[in-house]
Order: sequence, then structure tokens, then C-alpha cells
Amino acid sequence: MILDRMRLPPPELSEEELSTLLRFVQASGIRPEGPGGAPFSLVGRRYLEPLYAEERRRPFRRLVIMKAAQMGLTTRLMYRAAWWVADARRKVDVALMFPTQDAVLDLHKTRFRPMMRSSARMMRLIADVDAVEVVRIGVSNMRFRGMRSGVSVDSIPVDVLLFDEVRLMDVATIERAFARVSASRLEGPEGRGIIELNSTAGFPGADIDYYFRRSSQHHWHTRCPNPACPNHKGFVMAFTWPDCVDPDRMVYRCPKCGRVIEDPQDGFYAPLGPEDAEWEGYAFNQILLGPKRLPELWRAYQRMVIEGANPSEFYNSYLGLPHRDPNAILVTGEVM
Repeated sequence: MILDRMRLPPPELSEEELSTLLRFVQASGIRPEGPGGAPFSLVGRRYLEPLYAEERRRPFRRLVIMKAAQMGLTTRLMYRAAWWVADARRKVDVALMFPTQDAVLDLHKTRFRPMMRSSARMMRLIADVDAVEVVRIGVSNMRFRGMRSGVSVDSIPVDVLLFDEVRLMDVATIERAFARVSASRLEGPEGRGIIELNSTAGFPGADIDYYFRRSSQHHWHTRCPNPACPNHKGFVMAFTWPDCVDPDRMVYRCPKCGRVIEDPQDGFYAPLGPEDAEWEGYAFNQILLGPKRLPELWRAYQRMVIEGANPSEFYNSYLGLPHRDPNAILVTGEVM
């Protein structure tokens, strides 16, 4: 026992600095875009605040997030992975699961390495930041795996499983991967280990939506600024698209009273799922990025939905909603 303690690296971050994900991000100094990039900030990203407020003593043990594209979630996933391995006093093994090995290599090169190199404190814990499959951090390991390989899924016992872009993964393979946390040292009422599923929305009832329907389904509710309007209590703007848009003035509006909505992030999360849900779930979309992005969304809507270029991808990638184009022809694996 004494020898084991002597081998441990000195703690780089205090228990207080590791107490929440947000405190860790701020204390570590990790920058989202790497050295020379802007410091971390949640300005304009209020919808992410509850996720960064996660406490180490009360973590999200089963978390599913269904969202639109380009919402800052992959960066948060990297922060969460680093947070769990950053305590030199405790061994926690983490696996980041991606659809393919190519996705692993790209993320490691463009996200992980630059982010870690922006933090002197993290670099003092990391044995070899250029290692791709397994990175030793303090007494813990961070693994990067592509889901297309059965070996990659089956061969790694871990404590924390973090999945990115679940809509590009097979549910049966995901379920098989869940067994990797069955011997985890992290244990809570929901079971052993920590599992997070992230993805842009996909088909209804499939991939990420399959799990989101089994969650608390916290959707962001925007307040209508009109106190006399029923929507002043909050409503999900994506559910009312395109009625929440005034295309003549190119502004967001309340679909009930017509009042202009200048800040879609003036609101809160509210659960729409079952009270006994097995997963904690969150959903958000590009409407929350504000009125400056509306012209881009409206052009995409006209092109992809009205003109029929790709309706499902608009609802998936811009509104973060599951959608299946009734006119699409599905091609099976045998045909391909």
C-alpha cells in the first residue's frame, strides 16, 4: 500500500477544483480550440449550464442528449472525459466511443491534443498526449474507440463510457458496449459505471431517439415576453416551427400571440418524459443560438424542406428533432 502511494503522481487539481465540471474546466485552463484560442466561456450557451453544473459527488450516471449540430457538445464531452481522469488520487478509466476509427483519429488530432496542450496542469498528468488508442493520465486511462470494430467494443473494462454521434451507431452494438461498465468501481442507484449518449437527432424511435424516449426528456422552454400569453410560462420553439418565425421581418415570434422573441434562451429546461425514466435526458437546437442565425436556418428550411432537398436532415441537424422523410427509400445492408 505504501509503495502504491509512492508511485502515485502528486495531485495537480484540488478536490474543490474537481468538485464540478465547470470548476474543473475553469481551473484546468483547457481551451476549447487549443493553445492561442479563446478561453472557455458559456456566454451565449445558457442551455449548456445545467450540464456543466454536474457535481462529482452526484454525477449524471445515465445521460442521453439529443441535439442539433454544432451546439458545443463534443467539446463538453472532451471536458467531461478529462474531468473524470484528472484526479491523481483515484483511478477512473474512461472510454470515448465514436462511430468509426477515422472519427477517432480526426477527433484526437483536432480536439483532444490541442485542448490538452492548452493546459499546463493537464500536461503534467499526461504521459504521452500523442498516443491515440490509450492515453495515460495520472493513474487513469482515457481510451478512444471506433464502434465498427467488435474488438474495440468488447475488450475494455471501464468506469465511464461516453458515446458521440449515436445516430451513426448500431443499437445492438451500443448495448453490447454497456457491459464494459459492469465491473466499475463507480456505483450508484442507477447501476455501475457512468454512461453518456450524445448525438445529433436521427430517425424516430431509433438510435439516439430510442434512448431519449426512455429519459426524463428535458426540453428547453422559451418564455414569450408577453405576460398575458399562455406561452409566457414557456414553450418548446422547435415544436412550433415554422410558426415561430415571421419570415417578412425575419424574427422569431410567439406562435400564439405574435410577440417578437428576441432571446430564445430566455427560458428553462422542463421534463416531458416519464417520472420513472431510467435516463436523464436533454434536448436543444439551433433556434437557441439566437436571431442572428435565423436567416441561415430559414434558407436551409426553404432549400431542404420546401424544395425537398433533404427534409430529415433539416429537422435533425437544425432543429434537433427525430424525423423520417416519408418519401425516402431505405436501402438495406443486403442491397448495399
